[in-house]
Amino acid sequence: MAKDASPAGVRVIDRAIDILECFDETHEKATLQELADRTGIHKATALRLLATLVEAGILDQPVASGAYELGFFALKCADTILAASDLRKRAAPVMRQLRDELNETIVLSTRNGNLILNLDKFLSRHGIIEAPTIGVYTALHETSAGLAVLSTFSRGQLEAYMEECCSHMTASDTRALRESIAKINAPAKSPPRNRTLAVPIVDGDGRAHAALSIQIPSGRIEPDLVERCLKGLRSAARKLNA
Repeated sequence: MAKDASPAGVRVIDRAIDILECFDETHEKATLQELADRTGIHKATALRLLATLVEAGILDQPVASGAYELGFFALKCADTILAASDLRKRAAPVMRQLRDELNETIVLSTRNGNLILNLDKFLSRHGIIEAPTIGVYTALHETSAGLAVLSTFSRGQLEAYMEECCSHMTASDTRALRESIAKINAPAKSPPRNRTLAVPIVDGDGRAHAALSIQIPSGRIEPDLVERCLKGLRSAARKLNA
């Protein structure tokens, strides 16, 4: 049903969702005018919706007439979701042990259909590093963890995925993607140029429902370290396969 044909109450919810979707890891704050421009909602209507969202704690406006940002309600929801994850609970001690052994950043990602979500992370203690973003869905083929999941697909499953999610890609890009999927679990003859190594976590039927990955800064990539990280990832994944 189109939004314009929805009951008034539903249209209000639709518009509130449109406003909330304006906030992400690259847009942490936004003014009233910016939100009205991005959503196409009349400024006066947007102001009323924003006032309600702030009152409910869903959004926050630290300075009167200033920019809006997500409130603690979002953090509470995220904590509730993460606390309910059985995989996250089981993986935490395994990830912590692996991080302590390797002193590299360990990331747990979970699959949802053709998407993958970073669910948890244990950061290395090397100092300033690029921390992975938690709680954002991306397509399987766009991350190393997703490629690890795709590497478990049958030929038919992979073709169906490529048709559904990669039809916009050029032939050369598609070919490169297939090569990346095929090589994700292959023994490394030389240090990979990318910084992330990943292995799938599978269920009893061999279906990948998650992945573990390690982020290594390019300046530290060496054959011995890569081999140790892959060995550690595979051992950790075997403990979590179920």
